[in-house]
Amino acid sequence: MLPKLKEIIEAIEYMAAKVGWPAWVLKWILTGILIATLVLLLLLAVDWIIKLVVDSLKPRFYNAEERKRANRRRRFAEHLVSEIVRINRKEDWDDYHFTELEAEVEAEGQRRAFKFIPFLKRTRSGLRREKSLSSAIKNSSEKIIQLEGDPGSGKSVALRHLALKMAKDSSESRSLKSVIPLYLNLKELSRDRKNEKIDRNLIESFVLKTLKRANDRNIEEFIDKEFL
Repeated sequence: MLPKLKEIIEAIEYMAAKVGWPAWVLKWILTGILIATLVLLLLLAVDWIIKLVVDSLKPRFYNAEERKRANRRRRFAEHLVSEIVRINRKEDWDDYHFTELEAEVEAEGQRRAFKFIPFLKRTRSGLRREKSLSSAIKNSSEKIIQLEGDPGSGKSVALRHLALKMAKDSSESRSLKSVIPLYLNLKELSRDRKNEKIDRNLIESFVLKTLKRANDRNIEEFIDKEFL
């Protein structure tokens, strides 16, 4: 940020010399830039402090039940990490080789605006361009996202990459507010009966069956307490 600020100031000074601006105009412009930069740094610092309190300090005051619940969340997140790694290995893929899609992604729907400003809940909507698929999904505030793209364009890999990163973050967090992702492959969805309806009950059964296939008592306990 600071090197860019230096370049901006140098560009303004060069322009002022060419145009012949009065010294007081240049002074006020530079003062405004410096004040705006300081305010931005202050907001970033406040945002960092809030995250520190939520993720590190608040958990220290949890009661016994809250600490137990936080531990279950971490264990479940660790399980999700291992599951995504297993899927990657099954498909002969290593997340280490992941690179974001080079093409810009068109995205629409609401997302949080000015993420660095604490307490600001304002959102923006409408068609926009994101630098990557992962950032488009992460920045969205929509409850449902429909992802479209040509076969082989990297949709599944990008989703697994984002889910893996979020699961790792959650597995290292002691907060009850950490976001735990679920990665479910709908290709594995099947019906026991040919005429069975594809409804809420079928999807719920599929989700629980997928999450519990590890046959781990701790995982099943977490799902029973948090999902049902």
